[in-house]
Parts: sequence; structure tokens; C-alpha cells
Amino acid sequence: MKKRLLTRRPDPTMGAAPEEYPRLLGADVDLPEVEYDPARALRQWESYVEVFAKAGWDIVELPGTPSVVTSCFVEDSAVTYRTVALMTRGAVRHNETDSAIVREQLEALGYAIANPPPKAYIGGGDVQYLMGTVHVGRGQETNAQGVAAVRRLFTALDLRVVAVPLRGAPYLRKAATLLPDGATIGNPDLLLDTRVFDRFLPAPEPAGASVVALSPDEVVVSASASGTAALLQNLGFKVTAVDISEFEKLDGCITSLSMRLRDRV
Repeated sequence: MKKRLLTRRPDPTMGAAPEEYPRLLGADVDLPEVEYDPARALRQWESYVEVFAKAGWDIVELPGTPSVVTSCFVEDSAVTYRTVALMTRGAVRHNETDSAIVREQLEALGYAIANPPPKAYIGGGDVQYLMGTVHVGRGQETNAQGVAAVRRLFTALDLRVVAVPLRGAPYLRKAATLLPDGATIGNPDLLLDTRVFDRFLPAPEPAGASVVALSPDEVVVSASASGTAALLQNLGFKVTAVDISEFEKLDGCITSLSMRLRDRV
């Protein structure tokens, strides 16, 4: 299976204007006193990318967008399935320059591009799929029209679409992510109803709600989620922990730093 990782290195100016974080990251996010270390963030990003490279993923590094606080969070820009890419436009996290760069790269890779309707807001981190099911978060980033747009597109591709009402989470992948075996791991405090998932596993700590599947038996978690790492290892998964603490200061998670492209699911 061909696997590509679209990613963008953090810009050195990230963290230079902390008073802008609440506006860029959401009305309920208050990070005015964050002390962000750009040099450390770059080292963390390099370690993150190295994990995927060693696992056989092709790394596609996107051009930078200087001085954009969220520019390294490329997951915000689009959602892909097989050869179709839905360009996203979150209600809070959205940058036209970032979107244009991602769109150009996806077109170069042969993806057919779909655009949401004008009044539809869809956060890239609100949409995830596995085993024929698409989950779409309904919260700060994705509105009702956005959920409807996701449902129309993916049901036409013979996928089951399940809306997930969020409670305080900025986007779905901060609240819950899918494990390779089809179960969902997440933070029940950020979900209005965990029964929307077929199988739900509470994460021992908040950062453990965000997991990336490397392969059918391998996952990547944040180094700040040691309890979750131990839990997943006990369930038979190979677990790699990566320190992303600088990005977590900006409300990012382990999925935010890349867009994972697979030629089949």
C-alpha cells in the first residue's frame, strides 16, 4: 500500500505573537502566556517525520507560509479518501494560502478536488474514516451545513457517515481517534455521547485521545500520553511515542502535523 505523509516544518516565527492564539485557535482557547520554543519545535517535528519515514512512508514537505501561527497544522486543509480530496474551511482555523498550497499538491498527486458549499464550514481535524465509516465532529470548526456536505460526498462513495457532537473540543481528533482494529479511543469529557462509536475505549489522559495509525498493528501517540501508550501496548499494538509538547501548547495534537494519504483503506 502506497503511503504518503504531507507535512510542513514549523516556521521560526511561530510563537512570536501569543496574544493572537485565542483568535486563531478558537474563542474558548486562552493561551496568552504560552512560552513557545521554535528551535525545540523544529526538533520535535523532525522526530515526528522520522517515525513515518522509518515506517516506509514517502514524505512530502509542503512549502512554508511564514508568520502563520497554524501553518504546520496541515491536517486543517483537506480530507482525502482514495483519489478524492475534500477541501475544508474551518470556522476558526483556516488560511487561504495554506489551502491553496495543499490543493496544488493534491492535484499534482492526481486527486479529484471537491469543494464545500459557501455556507458549509468543515474542519479538517473533524473528519476521519476507517473500515467503511466516516466520523465527522460537530463543534467549533464544523457547522451543520458542513456535516451535511461531508455526508453527501462520502455516502455517494458508499461510506457510512456518523456525526459526532462535541463538548468543548476544538476538533474531533482532539476528542477521539480511530485505532487500526476499528475501535475508538477518546476523552469522554469532550464528547456528548460516546455511543455514536461502535466500540469506545476511554484514554487514560487527554492527550491519549489522539492517535495515528502507522500500520494495522502500529500506532503513534504523544509522549505526554504514557498511560495510553501502556494501554495500547497491552492490547497488542506496537506503540511509538513522540514528544510534541511545543505543538500541544498551540492546541495541536499528534494528528495535526500531517495529512496521511493512503491509496486504499
